[in-house]
Amino acid sequence: MFNKKRWMQYSFMVAIIIIILICSLGAIKLDNESTAEYEIPVYDMFISENGQRDIWEQCDKNKLSYELVLAIYEIEGENTFKISNIKEEVVNLAYYRDYWTEKGFPDEVVFNLMLLSKDRGLEGCTIFMKANDSYDLDNYVKEVTKYKCYLEQTNYTGKSSQI
Repeated sequence: MFNKKRWMQYSFMVAIIIIILICSLGAIKLDNESTAEYEIPVYDMFISENGQRDIWEQCDKNKLSYELVLAIYEIEGENTFKISNIKEEVVNLAYYRDYWTEKGFPDEVVFNLMLLSKDRGLEGCTIFMKANDSYDLDNYVKEVTKYKCYLEQTNYTGKSSQI
């Protein structure tokens, strides 16, 4: 016969099983998302796809713009590019960024000072700052900034690389 108490217990157990299944599926989905591969843009430039992937990984670790570092390598030319120096170059850029940020400069000025420091060193950058009112007057800063914008807007080849 129909037992109301048994029916309630049965319904309660089914509800718990459904909740457990839903939570398990959600946990599986989160695990898959955390191991997902990232796609990075591959630009048409002298740096190989593997080199660009290495640059992207270092930029991601140091919270720097990937296109900025590519622009620096492009402006400085093929002769200065060495795969073994990518980590050191990106770490130095991050150091310059942090140095000027800690001095209290706003982000748009820190960007220019970071590039000036990359080109001239900290002492050379300080000398340039004392002699000039605007930090973006430097040719190196202008060229890198222009090429970075170019990469961000027009030079994406449509290819991507997975990491």
